[in-house]
Amino acid sequence: MSKKRELQHKLFQKIQQELERKGQTIGSVMPEVLGISKDAVYRRYRMETDVTLDDLHKIKEQLGISIDALLGKEEPAALFYYNPIMEEGFSLEAYFDRIRQNLELLHKQGTPRMILTVNNTPFFPIFNFPNLLKAKLFFWIKKQMRLDALKNVNYEDFYFSMRLMQTSYEILKLYHKVPSKELYDPDMLKGFVREIYYYYTSNEIDNSVAVELYNDMIHLVKHLKEQARNGIKYEYGKKPVPSEENQLEVYYNEILNATAMFYYTTEKGEGLFLTQNFLNPIHTTNQYYVKDTYKLLGQMISASSKISLTNSKTRDRYFTEIMQMIERYRKKVVFESENQTH
Repeated sequence: MSKKRELQHKLFQKIQQELERKGQTIGSVMPEVLGISKDAVYRRYRMETDVTLDDLHKIKEQLGISIDALLGKEEPAALFYYNPIMEEGFSLEAYFDRIRQNLELLHKQGTPRMILTVNNTPFFPIFNFPNLLKAKLFFWIKKQMRLDALKNVNYEDFYFSMRLMQTSYEILKLYHKVPSKELYDPDMLKGFVREIYYYYTSNEIDNSVAVELYNDMIHLVKHLKEQARNGIKYEYGKKPVPSEENQLEVYYNEILNATAMFYYTTEKGEGLFLTQNFLNPIHTTNQYYVKDTYKLLGQMISASSKISLTNSKTRDRYFTEIMQMIERYRKKVVFESENQTH
């Protein structure tokens, strides 16, 4: 039997075991999962037809079974999945729905935990500030996605719907209910600060918008500092209430990272998201790759300074330097805009 056929056989054995444990059968469940006929399912089961990448994605998403978990340790390979961004019919609302669903799945799997590295933008905390989220999405769509349908849309006309705002708030609440360890990079927010200035100098946002974004960013940094001081995550503007769910450990990570990582573990398994931009991460549950990354994260934590609940001098210096950097750019925009009026 070829390696490919062997993996397909193992995959359906695993599916059958999981379904039998629930009192279900391949014939009753898999047609709906794969969106094909029962006959087409059994052709795959008998290995008369190869499973497709789309099949693997649906099995992974709906059953939580991935073929990379069946690879032996001798295989130096890991499968990664991502949510493709299509030019036609792209919807930020649908994209954020998927993020919310992923977090809901973590909670359903029981006792979720996460480790995050933040090399530029703190992804979840930014959801506390709709203006910053809107700006970041606008920059991401304009310069990284480059969708033709949106290339001529200006910032004022960029549609940030109520549904998107509601979904982002639900994502934030789900994040607050997962204990996390977070490693903050020395250059956190520096790229975002420069993006705002770039779009201001390019006349794609006016000076008042740039100043407002910088003001919100300073409030974001103050909020991050207070979360670290209290050792818990909570909604901006609300009173912090400690619980087992919202525990937070923050580390000042002086080891530079090229990639933002989101490691998670639940009662049913563990996985890893990687991204080099604000959104559109790739995901894997390959046990060997994930465990190697978890080991690396442990080494990074050991080499970093914990700044939550303790080490107040390092914590104050770190966040003060970030706020001073933001303030320099804010003053620069104010100075340049005032001179332009004379």
